[in-house]
Amino acid sequence: LNSVIKSEDVSFPDRDMVILWCRRNGLEHFEVSALDGSGVNDAISAMTKLALVTINERRKSERIKTGGTDAAFLQDYWKSRGYDNGTSGGNLDLTAR
Repeated sequence: LNSVIKSEDVSFPDRDMVILWCRRNGLEHFEVSALDGSGVNDAISAMTKLALVTINERRKSERIKTGGTDAAFLQDYWKSRGYDNGTSGGNLDLTAR
């Protein structure tokens, strides 16, 4: 087993191996170049979109669990960071208008 682990650590996977591994593990694959910067913008854009989708899904999930609204979610979010409509030194008013 040790020899297998060590051989994987020093192996040099080719492009097809990497793409296959990503597909098998449900991951998106991006080719980027540190030399000329190609592909970097696409990779960063995809990661940003994924992060925003994840945040929105978590937010929806929390709203559904608590039966709350966007305003209630944001209120709880900011309260957890020390803001509470000015009653404890915070100065952020998130009440619905």
